[in-house]
Amino acid sequence: METNWAAEHIQVIRTLMERSAVYRRALAPIMTYNGAVGSAAAVLGCLLKIESPRAFILYWAAVGGVAVAGSFLLVRRQALRESEPFWSPPTPLKLCSPRINETRNRPAATTFAA
Repeated sequence: METNWAAEHIQVIRTLMERSAVYRRALAPIMTYNGAVGSAAAVLGCLLKIESPRAFILYWAAVGGVAVAGSFLLVRRQALRESEPFWSPPTPLKLCSPRINETRNRPAATTFAA
């Protein structure tokens, strides 16, 4: 076994572990918040005894809106605290696969057949 091969693999493993720690640190408050909102909404939904489909849909749509808005604010706060950009610009189409650029200008029926 070559020592360079082993060193490269160890470096890849370290990089992946560092990235997973960053993702975990960034997503933990968001997932905790969404879990708390969902659990509280479930308990409240049982207490309110929502029976009509329309009320059920509107209730959970409102809960989803609250969860999305709270997640948005948590991510924004994390970005401001770290002095990072909140919104990154989209990837230029030049970097995308030429196949993707071809299918963007076709009707859907021909896109799936291609």
